[in-house]
Amino acid sequence: MGAQPYTDMIGMGDPVDRKMPEIVCLECGRRWPDAEAFWAEVGTPNPGRAQVTDQGVREVAILADDLIWATRLTDTIRDLGVQPRPVRRLEDLGRLLGLRIPFVIVDLTARAYDGVEGVRLARAGGARVLAVGQHDDLDLRRRALAAGAERVYAYRRLFESGPATLGAWLDSAAVLPRSEAKA
Repeated sequence: MGAQPYTDMIGMGDPVDRKMPEIVCLECGRRWPDAEAFWAEVGTPNPGRAQVTDQGVREVAILADDLIWATRLTDTIRDLGVQPRPVRRLEDLGRLLGLRIPFVIVDLTARAYDGVEGVRLARAGGARVLAVGQHDDLDLRRRALAAGAERVYAYRRLFESGPATLGAWLDSAAVLPRSEAKA
């Protein structure tokens, strides 16, 4: 029989470079050809929308690279009647802040970015910042507060009472005059 490639010996044949399947929204049926197209669309804000009106908060940026927490935070914000703007990189957050997004939620324990730097960037851009992280990482919590986070919540707190906690934060922000909401 002679020498054969390992893949032929176990019946796999020649390797096939398969394209990843497209992404489909189960709610509306919208389709994206790949993950990069999806993130490019959801991470790009609509500059024509008002972010804060006299009626309150309209948009919140969410900086999170963990898919589970990005989805939980996005869904919670959307369920509260607010438009979430999820991003996964500091550069994308910077673009949103350039469009005057006044409220930001930062996941501190990310791999793709420095969470404390995300808080610092959001505050420098004039946003009010809420952060989420590990309950036992007191050093990270202190650094996030020093960088400008209003509060740092444990994942468990947002998992168990996310809508009430985030709703109270947004309600307190909605009653601030426009000039204070940007500070």
